[in-house]
Amino acid sequence: MNPDSKFLLDELKKCFDEQDARLEKRLTEDDEKWERRFQENGDKWERHFADAEVATNSRLSKLEWVVDTLEGERQDMEGSVDNIRLAVKKLNKHYEHISFELPPEAPLLPTTPLLAAGHPSTGLPADRPHGHRSDNHIREGEFGSVTTLIHSPGKGRGRGVVQET
Repeated sequence: MNPDSKFLLDELKKCFDEQDARLEKRLTEDDEKWERRFQENGDKWERHFADAEVATNSRLSKLEWVVDTLEGERQDMEGSVDNIRLAVKKLNKHYEHISFELPPEAPLLPTTPLLAAGHPSTGLPADRPHGHRSDNHIREGEFGSVTTLIHSPGKGRGRGVVQET
């Protein structure tokens, strides 16, 4: 083999080896970078889930405490309601006995309604009250009287006119 060719092949092999080493180094760095990123995200999510679990457990324990407290109060309230029911039953029983023993009282209001007084007859042609006011005078002789006008025929030929013949 020619020494120049051998030198050229050795140089090419050396370049390929350097290229392979750089490529391998770059791939290793990328793998490490991705592994580190996945590990950080995994740790982040684990912390997030742990915090959520702690918060949920805290809320759940508070909720259980409230439920226990309300359950105790409910039992107390049911006891109070039962006591009130018993007291009302006793009052009803005593009221029934009293209502049978005592005679009924007279009603405060009359049982039959009283008749309204009739309008007195005036005997005069008087006007009734009108609206919110009351006119206490009769119309005749004042501005409200009725006047009938009779038209006289033309040329002096009306009734009551004496014609000269």
